[in-house]
Formats: sequence, C-alpha cells, structure tokens
Amino acid sequence: MKNKYYLYLIFTTGIISAYYHAYQLMHNWPWILLYSDIVVFVEKLFAPGFPYVNKIIEYPVISGVFMQFMANLSNDYFGYYIFTCIFLVLAAFISTKFLYKIAENKKMENFLIYWIFAPSMFVFLIYNWDIIAVMFFIIALYFMNKNKNLWASFFLALGFCAKFYPAIYLIPLIIKNRKFFWGIIKILTVFIFTALLVNLPFMLKNFDVWKFFYIFNNLRWPNCDSIWWVIKAALPWLAVTHINIISLILFVISSVIIIYKYRKQSYIVLCCIITLLFLLTNKIFSPQYILWILPFFVLIPEIGKKLFYSLELTNLAVLSSVFLLTYFEPFNQFYAYQNYFFVILRHVILIVILIKLLKIKRPDALPQLS
Repeated sequence: MKNKYYLYLIFTTGIISAYYHAYQLMHNWPWILLYSDIVVFVEKLFAPGFPYVNKIIEYPVISGVFMQFMANLSNDYFGYYIFTCIFLVLAAFISTKFLYKIAENKKMENFLIYWIFAPSMFVFLIYNWDIIAVMFFIIALYFMNKNKNLWASFFLALGFCAKFYPAIYLIPLIIKNRKFFWGIIKILTVFIFTALLVNLPFMLKNFDVWKFFYIFNNLRWPNCDSIWWVIKAALPWLAVTHINIISLILFVISSVIIIYKYRKQSYIVLCCIITLLFLLTNKIFSPQYILWILPFFVLIPEIGKKLFYSLELTNLAVLSSVFLLTYFEPFNQFYAYQNYFFVILRHVILIVILIKLLKIKRPDALPQLS
C-alpha cells in the first residue's frame, strides 16, 4: 500500500471524528455522549485577552497559543471548531507521515489497525489537543532512530511546550547517548534553549499568568481516570502534596533503573517503556493519553492485538464510567465503584503490556518484518 493511501485514510478518520464531536455544537446533545475539551473551551477562548499575557490557560504555551489562534481565525464558535479540526487533522497527517517513515518495513496491517483505525484515534483525535504533542514526539522518535539526538531533543522540547509528557523521553535519550558527558550537555542545552525560546516572551510579559499551568498541575487533585483517584478513596488522609512526591519518586526511580537495565534496546522500546511507567505512576490520566501509546503498537506489533483491544476497550469503559460518575454521582454511588473497577483493570492491562515489553529483545536497529 502506497504512502499516499495512508494519508488519505487518516484524513478520513479525522473528518469522521470531527463530525462526531460536532454534534454537541450543532444539536446541543448531552455532553456525556459527545464530550470534547475543544468544545468546552470555546467561551474561554472568545473572552477578552490573550493566553499567558492576561488570560490564564491550563495548558503549555504552544497548545494555549494554538487554541487562541484558532479562535482568532473565526468570528463564531463553529468557525473556531472547524479551524481547530483542520489543524488537528493536519497534525495527525504529519504524524502519520513520519510514523510511516519509521515503520515502512513493517506489516501494513499493523499500521491500519493500531493507528489509523484505532478506536482512540477516532474518539480522541478531536477530543483534546494531544495530537500536537504526539506529532512532535513522533518526529523526535524519527530522529532518535537515526541517532540525530540534537534534532530529537529540539522536537521533544517543542512537544514539551505543547504537552508536558514528551520531556520524559529525555531519559532514554540521555542514557543511550554514546558521548556521555558532552553528549548530555548538548542534548540538555538544545532542549532548554528551545523551551526557553518558546516560553520566555510570555514569562517576561506576565510571569504570574504564565506560571499558572505549572501551579495548576501541582495543586490539582488526581482525576477520575487515575489510579491515584482509587488510592485516594482508600486512603483519604493522603494530601495532594503526598501524591505529587510519591508519584514523582516512583516514576523517576523506576524509569532510571529500568531504562538503564534495558539500555541496549532500541529507542522505540525504551520510549514505550517509559511511557507506560509514566501512565502507571502519574496522578493525572486523561483518556486521550492512550493516543501516546498508539505509535508503539505500530512499531512493536509483538505486543499483540489482544492487549491492544483490551486496553482500548477498557479505556473507553473508564471514559464512560467517568461521565456517568460526573453526571449521576449525587444520586448513585454505584457509578463510583464502577469507575474504580475499570480504572484498576486498565492499570492491570498496562502492567501486563509492560511485562511483555520487557521480554521483547529489540536491539538498536529495527528488525525487518514481512
């Protein structure tokens, strides 16, 4: 199958996803059926001001500026939505192009199943702005795979400025660096300089408004999708500061130990490992985060379809349980227990995927699969 057909297909998936979520705008359907953060943020973006200057936005700079730019391109809510969809699908298009370059020797079936026609791609492409950070990460992974670490660091920094999570991939990038000392200095310099270049104008303009994203994420409680939500229900004395410290320690220690132990594996395997560790330990686990894992199913098909669909279906079950919990919690405690069950089940599946991944022997070069 030619490259161009994949690009047509991702456009098709994007259009269907956009049309699905647009029903909330067009027909005022109940939000629990068609929820999208993109729709929810409409009023804030049309309010006076500009993000990080005189308007607070709980997202990093690239995402916040993108959101505001989409609103400025239009005169009404629906125009904002259309422009947002166009550019998010474009980000999916670029992601697909680079993912194809990395996975060009793999089975085409895997590319269709795990990426283009994945349930998460349909539900979450126009759900939030995560595809922008995913795009930057996939481009960074492309350069990692070619041992162009400074370019990889540059695109990871852009991803970090769109969504925090791409910063975690600095760990495998540093640990696998062959020129240990100066290599690390160069990687970190490129990352920090790029991130500062993006953020500094807003930091200088209004530091208090700019830092809201970091303050907000430090103070916010675990969301209903997170395992820490379940732990907090079992241990109500836990404060948010306790959760912040414990989750950070668990992530850093497990990442450094496991990534160092498996450092001879390819960048692709190491990045998949650290993504799973982040999802397992982080206090926030929004449902669209599963988009972060989709590229790895394409690149590491040994994980298997059973685990893929188990994760996809369980994540959608978590999403549904959160909506029901939010909508009905004052009336029925049953939905809270249902939510706990699916969150725990999804965590178990992630652990099974991690265990299976650690057994896969994938050296630096990608294998040639028929």
